[in-house]
Amino acid sequence: MFDEYGFINRFDKVMIFTIYEQMVDDSKDYEKITRKKMLFSIYEALIEDPSRFDGYVSANALNLLIDLAHEKQELNFDDFEEYKLVQELQDSFLLIFHGMPEGFKVPSMLSSVIKTIQISDRHKVLDQIYDFLKGILLVRGQVSMKELKIIYDECKPSSISISLNEALHNLPRIYLHIDMAAFVHENAFSHPMFHDDLIFFDYKPVYKHTWETYISFGKYGINIYNAIMNEFYEKLKKNKDKILFEYFVEELVVFTQLSLDFDMSRIMQTFIEIESDIDRGVKLYNDVIKEIPRWKYKGDPISLADMEQIHDIEDLLDNDNELFNDFDCPCGSGLLIEDCCNNEEVLLKNRAALSEDRVHLFYGLFYVLLHRTNQKYRLHPHFSNAERFFERLQQPDFIKLADKFFDSPDIIKDYIKQYEGQITSEQLEILTGFQYSIKKKFVALRYVHQKLVLLDEEEKRLFYVSGITNGISLNIPNNDLPQFVETRLIPMNHEITYAVFISQMPVVIGVNIRKELKKIEKQSKVIRNIEELIETM
Repeated sequence: MFDEYGFINRFDKVMIFTIYEQMVDDSKDYEKITRKKMLFSIYEALIEDPSRFDGYVSANALNLLIDLAHEKQELNFDDFEEYKLVQELQDSFLLIFHGMPEGFKVPSMLSSVIKTIQISDRHKVLDQIYDFLKGILLVRGQVSMKELKIIYDECKPSSISISLNEALHNLPRIYLHIDMAAFVHENAFSHPMFHDDLIFFDYKPVYKHTWETYISFGKYGINIYNAIMNEFYEKLKKNKDKILFEYFVEELVVFTQLSLDFDMSRIMQTFIEIESDIDRGVKLYNDVIKEIPRWKYKGDPISLADMEQIHDIEDLLDNDNELFNDFDCPCGSGLLIEDCCNNEEVLLKNRAALSEDRVHLFYGLFYVLLHRTNQKYRLHPHFSNAERFFERLQQPDFIKLADKFFDSPDIIKDYIKQYEGQITSEQLEILTGFQYSIKKKFVALRYVHQKLVLLDEEEKRLFYVSGITNGISLNIPNNDLPQFVETRLIPMNHEITYAVFISQMPVVIGVNIRKELKKIEKQSKVIRNIEELIETM
């Protein structure tokens, strides 16, 4: 028998709980309630007070839902706008896929109340505020709740009487876009991908954003009041048949802040699709990047950033770093940390970390392929917007998805086939490394030239492992070794790195085990790259 509400079990429980906690006054603890019970409580809240629909979904999405409830409209997905609205309604649990030929249906429990709803002026105002708040996330990355209230009160038009507290209470959907841990524990309104290293706290922004510019970012992803960005947006719209341009714009804005998680070649390919002439495509890219608001400079684009302020702040940071660099390196080399694992030049010389270009490629390919894996196998609720998908993954879910990817060789083969003739030798090196990855429990023994030495007892192999962006000892100090760890190694032409996470296992290694490990180590073959690995297979 078809379970109309069984679909909810495919959604991430954290996502459901986030909405549930905002909608239900007497909400139960996370561990004490099931997904289905949360869903019914959300429905009951909407039935009891239909005005809650005002902030629950956008007016356009609700209009579509009303038409579907009255059977005035059929979905054909020829229009990207319709696709987005359907996605919004699904993410809000207001549209259920019953399979073919029935297709999408309004939940039976809500059908009657939805048929009676009319879009209110209040709903349209809440939509504006939602776009405004989402815009602040894209422009600033993070603000304290105190500062958010100041910005809101300064920018809000006099015609809007809704306070910030009232807006936040009535806009449960905004909580899906913020870092809830920062909101609860730090009283901060923060983008899920923000971290403190991305901001100069003492910087005073030059550009004064307005109600309209913040809404523009929330609605379109960019400031359409900026001539360069408006021209760029119009070019994207002309290519909407080839590009999911609104998702692309948000990715561009966010990942410009996070260059380590950004596949530059994929972005550049999109710019070249917009401008078929490569030189014009590169110029367009350079012009656009300068106009994106930077979280580091509190919303100032590079074109307007006060460089004198920035230089002064960087000088102060350099002085702070000098104090940190006076410590001995945690890898146990006996050198100062500034001459060892916190020195990019030393790390690159010893191949103990990847170069910046290779880091871009590594993360870019890894995340693209993980996203494709979930698209194929649906281990987690899928979103075509990769950023939106990954922001909902907890570490255990990420690792589970990565394991599925590495166990699915066709994902890489299909990617190589799709981009045959376009893949560079550097990309192929990383893709090949993914194909020869090894996941195991190892014994982490010590550091040699900033590389972590891992012992594979079973196969009698010693792996010299490099960090991705920095020295591993900054996270796993030599004083904690030896210890058992679990990770997935990625072999490359000149080094071996790992798949983002190394899990440390709190097991004490006694004297007798240490003696046994030394015996095994003496019998083991050293592996420093993919060539040496293949020889042992």
